[in-house]
Amino acid sequence: SLWIGTRRGLCRFRAGRITRVTEPQALAHAEVKCLCRTPDGSLWVATDQGLFLRSAGGTFQAAPGWPGGKAYGVSGGRQGLWVGAEDGVRFFQGGIWRAFGRESGLPGEPVKAAEEDGAGRLWVRTPTALFMRRAEGGLFARVDAGPMLNTIYEEHLSPDGRGGLWAPTVQGLLHIRPDGSLERLGQGRGLPTAWANAALVDRQGRIWKMDDMAMTFHVISDLHGKVKHLDQIAKRVLQLDGVDFPSGIRFEGHYENHLNWDAVKIFRVAWPKLDAETKAQVRVEISRMLDWCLTESCQPD
Repeated sequence: SLWIGTRRGLCRFRAGRITRVTEPQALAHAEVKCLCRTPDGSLWVATDQGLFLRSAGGTFQAAPGWPGGKAYGVSGGRQGLWVGAEDGVRFFQGGIWRAFGRESGLPGEPVKAAEEDGAGRLWVRTPTALFMRRAEGGLFARVDAGPMLNTIYEEHLSPDGRGGLWAPTVQGLLHIRPDGSLERLGQGRGLPTAWANAALVDRQGRIWKMDDMAMTFHVISDLHGKVKHLDQIAKRVLQLDGVDFPSGIRFEGHYENHLNWDAVKIFRVAWPKLDAETKAQVRVEISRMLDWCLTESCQPD
């Protein structure tokens, strides 16, 4: 089975069919932030309605002992479970929750991601900074990421499979090495856009970066089109024609005016860099968008 977190609840893909989880009601209508399966077979679901647990028996329930409020990133540690909360991070072990907030060196802000690295250090991401705790019982310290300090995308931290972590940023992927040093993987290393939204290391050690068309547009717009590889970006947007937002330019399978505007502005900025074949594809794409606007979106009112 494949579990899929959406903005409108949790779904399961099995035997070629997608079904929605309808109980409990709070989960059925929640925005799912993160999923984590633990070695005992349990599935933990972090949402804007709190934290939920699917036991090995197959039923979902509110996570026992969760104090309430939104749950963000959730990940398995060496000895328990880490969950980002609205005022810090919480650790679950042996049926007991422990809270870490201001008294532990955190700023009392929402923790969007929490991950242990191979050395046992705990890294957490808040909306304003990256923090690290070197050992159990220690305090969290703010990490100096130099000019990338305020560009770390707050939703994700991904283990690199070698004891370090990957942190998506608006300037590429920030690699936190096992020794705690930092390295950036950006456009100079082959990424088609500066903004990285998520990263995953597969079983072969390869890094996969998620597309995010809307964020790509904002980076191009904010930098007034002074972005490398504009031709590659435009070609990638065309490839994502049938893909839903945030990766692509569709919304629930159809065009959407706001996303059309974003895509067309990308095409306009990239136009001088495009070859004849790509320009022809862009013309066809824009024609389809206009047709949808006039026949589907434009209403008598």
